[in-house]
Amino acid sequence: MTKKFKAEVAELTRPGRQLNKRFRAKIRKPKGQKKMHKPRPAKYHNWLTPFCWKDIIIVTKQVGWQMSASGIANGLKKRNPDTFGKINRNTIEGWIDRSGAKPKWTDSVLRRIDDGNNPGHNKGGKQGILVRNALDLLI
Repeated sequence: MTKKFKAEVAELTRPGRQLNKRFRAKIRKPKGQKKMHKPRPAKYHNWLTPFCWKDIIIVTKQVGWQMSASGIANGLKKRNPDTFGKINRNTIEGWIDRSGAKPKWTDSVLRRIDDGNNPGHNKGGKQGILVRNALDLLI
């Protein structure tokens, strides 16, 4: 598998990047300073997008009710090595709540899945010092 294809999978798991690119192209007028650098391709995967999560659920049912994180990771790599070649056992372990008698997905993960491709915030990128919450701390 090539490095280019892995980058394409990361882009596919983050469709908001493509939407923002289209919106900016539609709104932007040819003025101001020209861009010097092209945008970089996505590096990290969002495993909780709908097209990835359906495979995770299928493999979890095959693994069994114990929800073995390494079993899920290995099953995903066997099922679709191109998409899930970089998923790690530790990532899946962070999604599982083992506090009860039977393991289950954590509430935060289920909430993120319900949100779909929503990035989880409405700030549009990195948060700097001038974000409202940071100003509240200074006062």
